[in-house]
Amino acid sequence: MMPTFPKRYADAVAKLRVPAGFVLVLVFAWFSRPRPSLVLGLPLGLLGLFLRAWAQAVWQRTSSLPPAARTPTRATRSTSAPCW
Repeated sequence: MMPTFPKRYADAVAKLRVPAGFVLVLVFAWFSRPRPSLVLGLPLGLLGLFLRAWAQAVWQRTSSLPPAARTPTRATRSTSAPCW
């Protein structure tokens, strides 16, 4: 049986969970003494993060279209070509 926590405690922990995670990541990064190659890879990781956020924003904008208009092959599919 799982323990039940008072709502006040559960709400306080829920509000602190994400900020505490960021603090723990910073502390871990500080004490881990990352190599220069890891530090050089940071811009690449951030680029990937921004690319993913941009793609999600585009997907949300186009999600109001009907499903047939969202398929990438709609504009390129030829009725005379075989479907592989």
